[in-house]
Amino acid sequence: MQKTKAVNAAFFALSHTLGFSLALVGFASIREFLELADLPEGMKGVPINLLVAGLLSLAFWALPGWCRNTIYQSVKK
Repeated sequence: MQKTKAVNAAFFALSHTLGFSLALVGFASIREFLELADLPEGMKGVPINLLVAGLLSLAFWALPGWCRNTIYQSVKK
């Protein structure tokens, strides 16, 4: 039983590390793209970064529900 807990802990640690790394790389690439974009002066820097962070958080927040509904509907067929 202890071995199963260790395997589960290792799996969750690796999967969370991968997810966090993916989010960091994605946000960094969006920031690079926004540095080259033609934005109004008031939106450059912190304001656009906060807006993008908010939109990404909404996307990550909705992802589990979307995946759950997709899996449920594919099993239901």
